[in-house]
Amino acid sequence: MRLRTKILVAISATAIVATALLAFFFTRIVLKHFTELETEYTRENVTQMVDTINDALNNQLTKTTDWAIWDDAEKFLRDGNKEFIKSNLQPNSLIELKINFIYYIKNSGQILSAVAVDLEKEEMVPITELMTESILGILAQLDSMEMEKGGKGLTVLADQITFITSHPVLPSSGEGSSPGIVVFGRFLDQDEANRLQTITNTDVEFLRLDHPMMPSDTEVARLLRGSKQEILLKPLNRWMIAGYTILNDFAGKPIVMLRVDLIRNIYERGLMSLKYLVGGLVIGLIVMLVMIFILFDRLIIARFHQLSESMHEIGVKGNLSGRLPSLGADEVGTLAVHINDMLEKLEKTQGALSFEREQLISIFEGIDEAIYVADPNSYEILYANQVFKNMFSGEIIGKQCFQVLHDFKEPCSFCTNHLILGENIGQPYVWDFYYPRQGRWYHCIDRAVKWPDGRWVRQEIAIDITERKLHEEHLQFISQRDAATGLYNQGYFQARMCAVSLPPAGIIVCDVDGLKLVNDTLGHDAGDRLLKATATIIQRCFRETDVVARIGGDEFAVLLPNLHPIAKIEDAADRIRQSLADYNAANPEFPVSVSVGFAATEQMPIDLNELFKQADNNMYHQKQTQSKIARHRLVASLLETMENRGFFDLEHTDRLAEYAVALAQAVGYPSNHLADLRLLARYHDIGKIGILETILNKTVSLSESEKEFMKRHSEIGWRIAQSSPDSAAVADQILQHHEWWNGQGYPAGKSGEDIPLACRIFTVADAYDAMLSDRPYRQAMTQEQALQELTRCSGSQFEPRLVEAFLKLMRP
Repeated sequence: MRLRTKILVAISATAIVATALLAFFFTRIVLKHFTELETEYTRENVTQMVDTINDALNNQLTKTTDWAIWDDAEKFLRDGNKEFIKSNLQPNSLIELKINFIYYIKNSGQILSAVAVDLEKEEMVPITELMTESILGILAQLDSMEMEKGGKGLTVLADQITFITSHPVLPSSGEGSSPGIVVFGRFLDQDEANRLQTITNTDVEFLRLDHPMMPSDTEVARLLRGSKQEILLKPLNRWMIAGYTILNDFAGKPIVMLRVDLIRNIYERGLMSLKYLVGGLVIGLIVMLVMIFILFDRLIIARFHQLSESMHEIGVKGNLSGRLPSLGADEVGTLAVHINDMLEKLEKTQGALSFEREQLISIFEGIDEAIYVADPNSYEILYANQVFKNMFSGEIIGKQCFQVLHDFKEPCSFCTNHLILGENIGQPYVWDFYYPRQGRWYHCIDRAVKWPDGRWVRQEIAIDITERKLHEEHLQFISQRDAATGLYNQGYFQARMCAVSLPPAGIIVCDVDGLKLVNDTLGHDAGDRLLKATATIIQRCFRETDVVARIGGDEFAVLLPNLHPIAKIEDAADRIRQSLADYNAANPEFPVSVSVGFAATEQMPIDLNELFKQADNNMYHQKQTQSKIARHRLVASLLETMENRGFFDLEHTDRLAEYAVALAQAVGYPSNHLADLRLLARYHDIGKIGILETILNKTVSLSESEKEFMKRHSEIGWRIAQSSPDSAAVADQILQHHEWWNGQGYPAGKSGEDIPLACRIFTVADAYDAMLSDRPYRQAMTQEQALQELTRCSGSQFEPRLVEAFLKLMRP
């Protein structure tokens, strides 16, 4: 926008603001004054109408008094003289009085006479029972003093607003007791309303407060009844204003709202005066501002225009040696002098910048990192070193950076221009960026620098940090993961628990049954396989948003945030159990047993540590009932595995049991322990499940280290037997069945009778059957050879007494 246009806009805006302020000021002052006059005038009219109504009531009360303090009326109420009715209570009398009805009522409440006429039709009308009940009800509200003095007021009779007056009937002297009361009533019909309007010269409307057809004035009535104001004013529109007041009935209760409508002559005159005043001010202001603009244009704008043209010519030619003409000695002329001084300095600086630019480019070309420079406004690439150019094909100088880098049609949403310009100009902004086109990470250093032509440009140095990022991601991954299972670890699980602040949420705790037994018997490799299988089973049962973690040696936990509804946690536990059943059906040789406990909450505040304790306790309750069954299943599975691998021969077991029982009976072994010998025959080699197959199947003699490893099978068997109630009774015998009579056996090196008798018996039977069977490293012996070998080892490996008894059995 040109300076002349800006000044014109500024002057116009000033004129508009000044006009608005003046208009506002005069509106507040002048119009307020006229509004106050209008308010006072309207209140006076409402008050005048109220006074007119009171005058009408007083006039009617005067008539009522004349007909009440009258000997004939007093006599009529006492003796019921019918002549009084014929002479006085006729329609013409009511028409002359301009009332609609007259009641003569005795103190007892008996109505001696009630006459009503239609003043418009000038004919008598019947008195309704409802009207009579209403009259009596009104009189009942008056206290004794009001009854003696007489009363006046408004009421609603026959669905019409009525002026009603009463006075006790007395002799013409006005003294004595009153036998009754006379009541006059005048309906507020259209004629009466017109009469009141004529008196006050206003539009009057009487609105019943109990009438359903006054919706537009309901709010006014509510405000009047709820405030201390007697009169309320309400402008209806620009031309009319209404004044409201409440009129009370006999008992002083609000019954009618009086509305007086007036033409807003005072307000209209105020508006007209305001228009003339503001209009005159606006015209004067415009004339003054036009004169100011003309003077400003000639004295300042024209000279600035000349200055601008000269600067433009220097800029187009790029000739910093050009100078501006002299424009006088005032501020504009001084500005021209300062600009000429600046041009002279720029001319000197340009040469120095060109030299610095060449040096900077030389440095950039020697750096191994990608560097480019772009204009922050046009996004045009002004410079790129060779490393940056090698990342792209074709010419890139002069193209927009977002097109070259990302093939975008518009600037990047993550552009850093706004971060390096402004208050932070000259300060570097450092950020890491993943470049999907290359699949690599870059450490970017962006900075605003001065280009040789003096403008600020964006310089970016991009350092390839892909290897570092991958290493960091790997470190972060392993810091959050369990090495054995690949699940999240305990630290990550606890951090995620702390991050959950809103219910509903749930936690499931799982404990692997028999892990220690597997580690002790089959080795830690088998235990790791068990953990991995368990982890896979559990993880498949949950959403990606759920956190599945290994939180201890044999414990797993699952955090379920946003659990809707919380009853779903039981379904999740059932999924784990079903997945375990499916896995065990497919892998009977290596079954997995897991105790599961869970807890969920939707209460605030949420305490996940307490929730974890609940789930953990529930898991241990299940484990107490399930662990024995799980160990039994594991032992059964191990036996089945040994049988499938050929390490467990039922025929060998049966023969061994037969030999051992026969020998035991021969030496007087208690018959009630013979079942344990049979059980020992079944389980004695179960520990070999933990020995490497390469050792068990070796066809040559074992090395010393292999022998030592082989000796572990009795200890492994002892641990397995202890874990199952079926074999626990013979666990110690399994441990010691390789002890020798001379103390050279294993694992404890016991000797003589320190070795249980069952083990000594079983050792003889086991050795005999083993010698009669083929082995990978030798052929089976004959019976005689085996018996001779037993004899040779008697006293060293075997108890002599038992060998002698066994020989007798085998050589009858």
